[in-house]
Amino acid sequence: MRILVLESTSGQREIVDSRLFSEGFAMLRTIVNDLKNSGFEVITTLNKKFEKYESWIDADNIFRHDELDRAIELQPDAALVIAPEGELELIVRRLRREKITVLGPDESAIKKTGDKWETYKILKNKINLPETWESYPENKGSVIAKPRYGVGSEEVQLTSGEPPDSRGKMMFQERIEGEHASCCLLMNKDGGRVLSVNEQKISTGNNKFEYRGNVIPLQRGGGKKCAEIALRAAKEFDIEGYCGVDLVMGDRPYFMELNPRITTSFVGLSRVIRANLGEILVKTLMENEPIPNVEISGCSVLRIPKTKEKVKINTKNSEELREIPQIASPPPETEGVLEKETPIFLALGSGKRLNQAENRLEAGIKKAVEILGLDISKISNI
Repeated sequence: MRILVLESTSGQREIVDSRLFSEGFAMLRTIVNDLKNSGFEVITTLNKKFEKYESWIDADNIFRHDELDRAIELQPDAALVIAPEGELELIVRRLRREKITVLGPDESAIKKTGDKWETYKILKNKINLPETWESYPENKGSVIAKPRYGVGSEEVQLTSGEPPDSRGKMMFQERIEGEHASCCLLMNKDGGRVLSVNEQKISTGNNKFEYRGNVIPLQRGGGKKCAEIALRAAKEFDIEGYCGVDLVMGDRPYFMELNPRITTSFVGLSRVIRANLGEILVKTLMENEPIPNVEISGCSVLRIPKTKEKVKINTKNSEELREIPQIASPPPETEGVLEKETPIFLALGSGKRLNQAENRLEAGIKKAVEILGLDISKISNI
């Protein structure tokens, strides 16, 4: 079976956002390599800027970001797409026009989940949700402002006033005090299964929210209730394939948003789940097999180190990072300079226990930083 895998940030866009490259590339690499290890023939695309990183991806054919037509000419039996909802909908529609089976939700589900206000209206009175407003609520004190059509934590902020030019573009929620969590799910026409409940590392400095990594599995109680809410939400949208649900654990778990695709947590999940996630996806959606009850063994810790200031890196040795098990993606720049607040790579440690996973992660980061010739004092989130 021949499968086409498309990831928008590293493989479909002409201009690559360096803030998102590390996560996108790591997700692409993980699912491509899982599918290849299961015996499938894999096709993908990669921006021509990152041609030197092709060896990181175990695909049979790698086309440039503007060569999707050539990839489709190989007549894949199925396709999997990783992209923000707006792009995801467009790519899925294109593939379905070409009569290619998409291992994921249809355009209707993508469109609904991509609109956070529409998501809120659909789920209201069905699961635990923060109080939410379509426009800025006066006299409510500090509230969370987030892009109505955005993804991830970009542009999410705590505010006591209406942000400039926010009308129609932003929505607002009460702030729920608590720990951030997420769930990885696999859904099919018969329902679905929560594969993991994860601890999310979210920075809230300067009233802005920033994703910094995760721990799998969740290290505190409440995982069962999180899983119940996540599964109920995904069923409401008739999602198929892998998806992720974000939550906040306050006095009880609250639903925050649903991503109808593979999420960054998938990278960590692949290290601790006793199964091949690519093989499960194909058997579930292509061969109509029931979703297996898979187990998690051990613990994984994911971090995304960032630069504190503009720095130079030794790109001549960056290929050596591929030999470090803890490094899941290379730097987003091949010319030797990283701007301030740029993710350097995505790093991942795993082990039987949390402290073992953290120690392995830190050792891998230290080795990678040395190879790139970086001053560790100029790096955050390590």
